Amino acid sequence: MRYEVYTSSAPQAAEAAGEVAGQIFFEPSTVLFFAPDNNFEFYTKEFKQRFQNAEVFGVAATTVFTQSSTEDGCLTVCVMDDDIECHGGVLEEISRYPDKYRGRIADCVQKLSEVRNTVCLEFSAAFYSCEELVLDTLNKELDDYHIPVAGGSTGIKGAPEQNLVSYNGVVYQEAAVFMLLHNKHGKVCLYREDIYHPTKNYFFATEVNIHQRKVSEFDDRPAADVLAEAMGVGIDGLSDMLLVHPLGRQSAGDIYMTDGNEILPDGSITFYASVYGNTRMVLLDLGDYKEITKDTICRIKEDVPEPRFGIMINCYSRTQLFRKENYVEDFRDAYAEVFGNAFFCFTGFGEQLYHTHLNQTLVMLVFE
Repeated sequence: MRYEVYTSSAPQAAEAAGEVAGQIFFEPSTVLFFAPDNNFEFYTKEFKQRFQNAEVFGVAATTVFTQSSTEDGCLTVCVMDDDIECHGGVLEEISRYPDKYRGRIADCVQKLSEVRNTVCLEFSAAFYSCEELVLDTLNKELDDYHIPVAGGSTGIKGAPEQNLVSYNGVVYQEAAVFMLLHNKHGKVCLYREDIYHPTKNYFFATEVNIHQRKVSEFDDRPAADVLAEAMGVGIDGLSDMLLVHPLGRQSAGDIYMTDGNEILPDGSITFYASVYGNTRMVLLDLGDYKEITKDTICRIKEDVPEPRFGIMINCYSRTQLFRKENYVEDFRDAYAEVFGNAFFCFTGFGEQLYHTHLNQTLVMLVFE
């Protein structure tokens, strides 16, 4: 059973690809690479040519953590042997009609030797406001098989045209790649970590535009006025406060974190996840993230005494916070103690777990 992660910060794409490929001494059945958008097409074609018998997936990304690297813009490649069975594909037109490609998911399910101990890992191009559509498409096909979904929104901040994915040598825009991963030798456990906790400030979203991910009113008043008043700042200081005080959507006793995006002149606010009408929202405050990391690792060790491989999706905002607090290396080292070199942590612009699109969250897949 082999899962290995390699990185290269070589300035030339051909050199970086050669450096990584030169370290792979077995025939992988699955290749997943993360790379900057400027060399993305080269890597897409290069790795499919080098590993013609493998399922090859590519994701445009800025920051990926591994045991030995936290650099921006470097090449990161994860390879797996066939002890993790993989069947994947791509959903296109994700902001318009991803359901049109649902048959590709069904085809992959039929190829699986077994649906037990299987998870769907997906990466959706960010800033198309489409993650809920992608999740709905995947879960329509996978719910009956009890295959859970986890993943992240990929790309370069604020630039949809640079948020690329690839599958088997072809680059796609406005698309999501998915892979059904079946662990032949153990279970797959999913985890979600939030480092914020609710305050006493609750509101109802009384006027929303779901398609624009916009809230115009909380409690029948302009959204910006309500939040500024709750935080004790003027409207001009609200943007800075939203960076450190995200909101939570309350649903069925749980709280799903939602990042504020833009405050509009009319007092409405756009978010990075959809807020539905009459959703109860709560203002959040930062908790003790160092202790929360320890608690998450304890949960993993209790559930999976022998974890062999970890896939982590960490929110861009969390990564920026950890950098500001000089916590990135400690965070990385804590998980390196659990997984050694057999893990990577992708920094994305949204996180997906089961049926829900999240922000400011860590999502993790752990293979026994």
